[in-house]
Amino acid sequence: MKIINFKNKLPLTYFAPNYNYFIIENNINDKININEILNHMLNREKELIKSDKSINTINDTKQAISINRYKFFNKTIFTKKYMVQLINILRENIFNYSKILCEPIPKRLWVQMWCNVLREKQKIEIHQHSDSETSYLSGNLCLQANNTKTHYVNPQSYFTTFNPDYSSQNIKGNLTLFPSTLPHYTDRVEDKELRVTIAFDVLIAEDRKKLLWEEKKQELFKDNIIEL
Repeated sequence: MKIINFKNKLPLTYFAPNYNYFIIENNINDKININEILNHMLNREKELIKSDKSINTINDTKQAISINRYKFFNKTIFTKKYMVQLINILRENIFNYSKILCEPIPKRLWVQMWCNVLREKQKIEIHQHSDSETSYLSGNLCLQANNTKTHYVNPQSYFTTFNPDYSSQNIKGNLTLFPSTLPHYTDRVEDKELRVTIAFDVLIAEDRKKLLWEEKKQELFKDNIIEL
């Protein structure tokens, strides 16, 4: 397990930046069947493409998969043995993250998952997963990649994407956990090999209904949320 901490220099004024972020990386390739999960994701992608009547070209495929990435996971997938193993490993690492930082673990945690498939010339622009009062953790599991990185940028200087605070190499089996408020982006895929990752948010809520109170959330996330 690798712990990355980046924080501000000692502030000399009240208005100077003040931040303290931790990223944890742990390669879990030897604990789960990455190839089985990857094959399932690629087969699931084919199903989604086949069912989407708007797809006629490669560009259509890229756009459709970007839109439909939240549909990769559903109730059936969560019953598969390899997914049960993955959820258990995620739970273990999330709990370890909290323990390392001496932070109490909320009574109920939920994980919301989706799959990112990037083809040649595609990349993920800078973004953050949450900025609300209930922000918790997010993560990324690399299933397949070739010479790309995910770059993490401090929220107070996120616009200077050419100078990330930390860059994580996308390696098969690499699991990364980070605060959901932390902006990040990826390199552009420069060859034919797909970059396939599972992304997720860890959410806090008293019950599942409170996670889906918006109509848009109900549509996108109703089948890809499971309690840890």
